[in-house]
Amino acid sequence: MKTHFIHVLGTGTSVPEAGNGPSSYWVMVGDKSFLIDAGPGIAQEIVNNGYHLEDIHTIFLTHIHSDHCLGIPEILFGLIHREQNTHHSINICVSSGYTSFIKNGLLKVWQPWFEKYKHITYQITPLVSGREFLIDEDVIITPFNVNHHASSLGLNIKTEDSSLSFTGDTDVFDIHKVEEQKPQILFLDSSTNEPRKIPGHLTVQEAVRLIENSYIPQVYLTHFMPGEKKKIKKYLKKIGQKGASEILIARKGEKIPL
Repeated sequence: MKTHFIHVLGTGTSVPEAGNGPSSYWVMVGDKSFLIDAGPGIAQEIVNNGYHLEDIHTIFLTHIHSDHCLGIPEILFGLIHREQNTHHSINICVSSGYTSFIKNGLLKVWQPWFEKYKHITYQITPLVSGREFLIDEDVIITPFNVNHHASSLGLNIKTEDSSLSFTGDTDVFDIHKVEEQKPQILFLDSSTNEPRKIPGHLTVQEAVRLIENSYIPQVYLTHFMPGEKKKIKKYLKKIGQKGASEILIARKGEKIPL
């Protein structure tokens, strides 16, 4: 099955920034779409970009912090009140040990609506680092460990013609675990420019040092704190090409063909 594109829906964080939103990615695989992370406002962002909520079959969460998961109730509630009453089901995939948080924490207040409108259903699937997860036998998802929160997992997505990886939020970690999946593209946390450092997140300098020791063809930096993107761009321009990888800045609204 051919992977068509990645659409960058946001490159920000939980800190508000005009014209941006929390980091999230729409991935089109064959005739199906799935979402990497779903922060607040994501349902509106999906519709603003010409997509439909019912196009979503699977949502993958890199972790359970607010800017990555609070949009899930918005998506489900939007589906409940669409014009069509046909059945639709969404699979929510989250790190093993946090499925109960999704059902009994995040979605608990919405349960009366889900029970009333039975044409919209969801299931929650636990993800484990190194354990492959299949989507229709055509797409293989392999989670890998990163360095941010106990619920955090990076994700590799492999189809017959492409391989791409997303770290979600992370501090310094073993990038060779990503290399083992042989991705053509990696989306990598790069929240700030030194001397500013936020624990649990990479600075652009740390990100570059990781990339220099890898052989990933294209790396898109993302998850920028407000005001940091210009500084990061300036730093990358100053140092020029480093190592074998092409280092790029992810841009909200960008469609990356595969």
